[in-house]
Amino acid sequence: ALFKNIKAYNYALGSYQHKTRMNVASSPDSSSILPIKELQKNFGIHETNMFEDIEIKILDEWIEEISKYSSILLKIDVQGYELEVLKGSKEVLKKINYLYIEASSVELYENQPLLKNIEDFLNTEGFILKDSFNRIYDKKRNLIQGDYFFKKSPNNIQL
Repeated sequence: ALFKNIKAYNYALGSYQHKTRMNVASSPDSSSILPIKELQKNFGIHETNMFEDIEIKILDEWIEEISKYSSILLKIDVQGYELEVLKGSKEVLKKINYLYIEASSVELYENQPLLKNIEDFLNTEGFILKDSFNRIYDKKRNLIQGDYFFKKSPNNIQL
């Protein structure tokens, strides 16, 4: 209510419209459409036996709304479902200038695409990885996940 320019929608984003179940985790910010893998227990995250029925839509439904703006940053933090969100955003990606995406270097969720998969997809859409932040490592100093900043080549932005 404090921010008039922010709207909340009660559904998830993916590559196509459908209904599915969300796997509810012991830590709400780790709940995902994808089942949680054993590795997450090392971080104190446990999948519960709870599920929530959710509706998935595609971001491309908002192409007209997004087209109103000249500079856009899209942040995606969807617990392993990043590539699915991006696949449902092909038209929107043509209008986006910047992406800030949380991605993993190891599979924390079943069949989760890793950073390399996401980076490869975004490269084909004209985005370049520019920087990373908030990196998390395991005890052996192996990269687990982080936030990644991508920038669209100016030649690839459609106004």
